[in-house]
Amino acid sequence: MKQDQHTRWSQLESLLERPRRGRRRLTAPEATDLARLYRETASDLATARRKEPEATITRYLEDLVLRTHSRLYQPPRGNLAGLWAFFRHRMPALTAQYRRAVLLAAGFMLLGVIIGYVAVTWDPNLADALVPQQLREEVAKPLTGELASMGTSPLLSTQIMLNNIRVGVLAFGLGLTFGVGTAYVLAYNGVMLGALAAVYHRAHLDIAFWATILPHGVIELTAIALSGAAGFTMALALIRPGTLPRRQSLFRSGPDALGLALGTIPMYMVAGLIEGFVTPRGISHWGKLAVAALTVVPTALYLVRFHRRRSREGRAA
Repeated sequence: MKQDQHTRWSQLESLLERPRRGRRRLTAPEATDLARLYRETASDLATARRKEPEATITRYLEDLVLRTHSRLYQPPRGNLAGLWAFFRHRMPALTAQYRRAVLLAAGFMLLGVIIGYVAVTWDPNLADALVPQQLREEVAKPLTGELASMGTSPLLSTQIMLNNIRVGVLAFGLGLTFGVGTAYVLAYNGVMLGALAAVYHRAHLDIAFWATILPHGVIELTAIALSGAAGFTMALALIRPGTLPRRQSLFRSGPDALGLALGTIPMYMVAGLIEGFVTPRGISHWGKLAVAALTVVPTALYLVRFHRRRSREGRAA
């Protein structure tokens, strides 16, 4: 076991010696290894502090963990370079690393959709209770041909973007309720979508409804699922802290969860722009569905690219 620990620490030291820039900088797989070794070494530090708080090895591990934390969570010089590196490598890596949490978040939304759809199909009057009036009116505008003017589209886009970000922040922040609040936010948003789908299905307006929802919804729902995954990541740290105190467990998982949540902001912005400028326009239903289809490909390629590349490298090794 000690040999494994020393090997781990040596690997971590070696990765920390790699420059931030240039041809010898860390590759995306090596950055993921750095994050994994950081978590394992932080666990070693917690054990060392408990058994030998004043020992030399404990001070060595404290320095190693501190240097690794700075490397992982402080952007390189140049904000634009740091942002580019984050969205190019770190965000897809986080999505792959916490894919089970992403699937769990998507599952709660899907469960909500099913409940909302079945409930309103069984009793149409429940739509008034499950869906806020303002949301019913906003969705009804494009369906009835009430188009927004070019002057109001930027305002509508901004309002929608801020509302979506608010939902994402709630899904993320309520992870501190051991995931209960996150699950509720995800399921409730799913219930509203399912209830609306049932309302327009009864009116035989299915194509019109999905043509209104999907152009922005593909990106928006993906972003909400990622925000929910960030919340569940914090919740898991609280529910299963292992040998660490809950506070320290949360401290270890917090940066990853925060990175996953912040990485969705551009997605909410794009979804808001589509909902503000594309959805209200006089485009045919099939044209809007084509826009929705076009959003699926880049979103999927971006989020699964890292995982698929890691799988190929694993097989090659």
